[in-house]
Amino acid sequence: MQTPEPEHLSGQKTAEIIAWLATSHTLIKVSLPVGDYERLTMIIETDQPEGRPVFQIDPPEGLIDEMSKGSQGEPMMLHFEFAGEDRLPHRFETPVASINAQHLWLHYPAEIQRLQLRDNFRIKAPSNAELVVPMEDRNIHMAVDNISRGGAFCHCSNVLKLRFSMGMSCDRLKLSIHMVGGSHTMAIDRAVVRRIERRVRPKHFGVAFEFTKMRPEARKQLTKIIYDLHRQFLKNRIKSIG
Repeated sequence: MQTPEPEHLSGQKTAEIIAWLATSHTLIKVSLPVGDYERLTMIIETDQPEGRPVFQIDPPEGLIDEMSKGSQGEPMMLHFEFAGEDRLPHRFETPVASINAQHLWLHYPAEIQRLQLRDNFRIKAPSNAELVVPMEDRNIHMAVDNISRGGAFCHCSNVLKLRFSMGMSCDRLKLSIHMVGGSHTMAIDRAVVRRIERRVRPKHFGVAFEFTKMRPEARKQLTKIIYDLHRQFLKNRIKSIG
């Protein structure tokens, strides 16, 4: 399936997003156009000197040193990525306005790209996440390894391997995820087995399901959970960096 084109946001909408980033203290990934430098930061202040809006970020460790290695005499560009208020991925690039040892100001971007959520965007599931698959004589409980809007990859006991085959359809599944702040259970009306792996952990094999039929409210709930997990992942990363 072709990746949908991003939506291009500009003008007042760009200003509103930058203001939201500053007030919400949302974590942002910053990277350089050349090299593999990548860290997390946040916008800590906005200003409008001489009528041109700028924002200040908290410079992550090593960023200013890496920037000094760039081409002299050319405006330095920085790339940013973050999950917006709508939990969709956003990205933009913008030039540096001013820089010294402690402060780094950047111009507001000309546009911000909002990416449509891909069904194959996967995130590691909490350790107690579970997918229940009804069979004729029993319910099969499987540990969920990772999830996306489009499906899940699960671990299943080897004693049940003969019950599964490529392309088989399963109905009335239940996906349970326990997170900080509450537990969530979603109904999966239909799922299809797309991949079977031999050994992914001792005495278990792997099963990849595609969720082919879900009610809109269940899909919306799953989308929210995925981005809540992604946001928690980013928070844990910035703690480990700090």
